[in-house]
Amino acid sequence: MGKYDDALYRYLSDNDRFADFFNAVLFGGRQILRGELLQSDSERYVTANPKSETGTVRQNKNGFRDIKKRANTGGSFVITAIENQHDIDYAMPWRIMQYDQMEYGQQIQEIQCCRRRAADRRRSVNGWQNRLERGDKLHPVYTICFYHGVDRWDGPRSLKDMMDFDQDSRVWQSCFHDYGMTLFCAGEANDLTGFQTELRQLLEVLPLRKDKRALKALWSREEYSRLDRETAETMAILTDSTEILETLEDYQGEGGYNMCQAVEEMRRDWKAEGKAEGKAEGKAEGKAESLLQLLRSRGEVSQELADRIMGEQNIDMLNLWFQKAIQAETVQMFEEEILKDG
Repeated sequence: MGKYDDALYRYLSDNDRFADFFNAVLFGGRQILRGELLQSDSERYVTANPKSETGTVRQNKNGFRDIKKRANTGGSFVITAIENQHDIDYAMPWRIMQYDQMEYGQQIQEIQCCRRRAADRRRSVNGWQNRLERGDKLHPVYTICFYHGVDRWDGPRSLKDMMDFDQDSRVWQSCFHDYGMTLFCAGEANDLTGFQTELRQLLEVLPLRKDKRALKALWSREEYSRLDRETAETMAILTDSTEILETLEDYQGEGGYNMCQAVEEMRRDWKAEGKAEGKAEGKAEGKAESLLQLLRSRGEVSQELADRIMGEQNIDMLNLWFQKAIQAETVQMFEEEILKDG
């Protein structure tokens, strides 16, 4: 996991937030899943491999989910899981199917183990104890892929989207057994009214990670003045707000952590940063224009070369090019020199 996935793992491992995420995404805000009825379950799957033809035992295969919990539904239970994804994975539907398959496989193995133990007590050796019986049932698995990356999700949303169907293969497509994937993309326009916890505030922030001005306006709202520590910390990590993260305790008030206060201090930093960046950009632009003026006195300057010079923001590189332009007798000689700089 990366730092963003790690942060969301810690945040969503909380039973109330986990239940809130499922209730909003799967059930439109209806309170079907309750945090007090959730139990953490092992995210590790071990697939035991049989002996090979030579008699040697193959190494067991391990698989790991991100967050997995058992949800008590009264007389039984269901398996619920969240897969945090920061990068676009074009095999994600297959991965979700594989995780679910491993869960069902583990349930079948547990039934088989119970059968073998019962057979051992009866001293039965007929081999039928490894088979499921008519009354054996599995517990359903519900997995949500939580994509929290900055880029728009352009990957497949079901197994069918991964298939290489011919344009004229409608008959084959109609017979294909698809495996769908419940995908929640944080960067898309989502209806967040179904969320009951501060997860809603966190999800409001994620689409604005590239827009500091919009992020500042959002954090200035009253509801962001009393966040719990986990929400404020996760928010700071996911927005790369290192300065807030390092001084988080400075923004703690009676009702919680105050992002409004933090954003005021950030606004001053951003303003100073913007002035510095503006000065640097203006200086680079002026140097580039002077360089072009000098080169045009030596001959015709192609549009490609002009675009490269005006697009260069490194003032040190522009100073170096200016010295080379002074020494070059023609524009062509200058171009040959700067090609050496990459």
